[in-house]
Amino acid sequence: MDNLKRLENLKNKTFCLTGGLDLIGKKKHNVISYKCKIDTTVIYTDIRTFNILNSELSTFLNQIQIIESNEAFKPKKETIMKSIESKKQLDDLQSKSKEKVNLAIFEPTEAQIRIQNALVDMLDKVQKNDKYIPQAKAVCDITNAMVNMEKSQIQLLQLASKLK
Repeated sequence: MDNLKRLENLKNKTFCLTGGLDLIGKKKHNVISYKCKIDTTVIYTDIRTFNILNSELSTFLNQIQIIESNEAFKPKKETIMKSIESKKQLDDLQSKSKEKVNLAIFEPTEAQIRIQNALVDMLDKVQKNDKYIPQAKAVCDITNAMVNMEKSQIQLLQLASKLK
């Protein structure tokens, strides 16, 4: 059986690790879900999360002993409470992100206005004629350098305010 099928069969089942992988003792892990990534596979259980290199996944799956259980999987109370708390925090963040930020105090500098105008002009020129592409690239390079300079100044201001 290939690894994906084995992982799918693990969902909502309980297992113990054998072969010395479980250093604390024969803990029963209830599999909640799994996620396959490019180089790793992540198995989420009620106790911990396993992050396994795909090259070692077969070995890991061979070390699993599924525990047969007649009762349906029920997450621990702490797991449920953590999930509820995480959900509340996520809801709070989402509601805060929907709040509009008042930028009335922000006045763009003359340089920022010039950059914006130059970029819009270049966009118009390039859309009309491809021969302006090299000139547009040069404007973009200069703009990127100016933006990086502004970022550096902001970081210095932040550092200076922390040192006060």
